[in-house]
Amino acid sequence: MRSIEQAASRRPAQSKWWSVGQIADQAKAHNISPEQVIETIMLKNAAVKRLIEPSEIGELVLYLCADKAACFTGSMLTMDCGWTAT
Repeated sequence: MRSIEQAASRRPAQSKWWSVGQIADQAKAHNISPEQVIETIMLKNAAVKRLIEPSEIGELVLYLCADKAACFTGSMLTMDCGWTAT
């Protein structure tokens, strides 16, 4: 496993697409709260209308490190609540 990225986690400062500053800028531009930016802008096109919890990523990592996942080799797993499906 080379990398794990929290692209849409509850920690937007570490997000691939959004930073805390961008969320604040969007909130100001649309006169809405940062929470509303997440709900109405960030998750607008997402299939599942919630952010990924860090614990969900951790659970996947634990599974992939276990013997049960020994057959996963060179596979890319997308964990994004359907973000890329839309």
